[in-house]
Amino acid sequence: MARSKRSAKAPTVHFVSFDPTKEQKAAIAKWAPRTEDLFDAVANVSEKGYRVSISPDNYNECMMCTIARYEQVDDGLPVILVGRGSNAEKAIRRVMFAFIEVFYEDLPAHSKMVEHDEDF
Repeated sequence: MARSKRSAKAPTVHFVSFDPTKEQKAAIAKWAPRTEDLFDAVANVSEKGYRVSISPDNYNECMMCTIARYEQVDDGLPVILVGRGSNAEKAIRRVMFAFIEVFYEDLPAHSKMVEHDEDF
């Protein structure tokens, strides 16, 4: 049976980019110091209708945590914020920091609309 080919031109998802500065990486390490607080933050994000998931990133040889927005997007494609780390807690910490401190708990409806305060 032949497999269908996807068009390379048609995106299936929009990724929101957050590449932390050296100062932001230090702030991430100090942010939500207790694991319990981190899990509370994940629960709050989930309650707002975002999907939070954790999985291994085999390409980058690390753990990856994503926050996805599926509703109220401009073109019907999901918007995904990704955080990576050497372990699950670091990946969660990075994506939660970006979601709360950089994007103020509201992912843009389209990746082209990404604007954030450089000082976070």
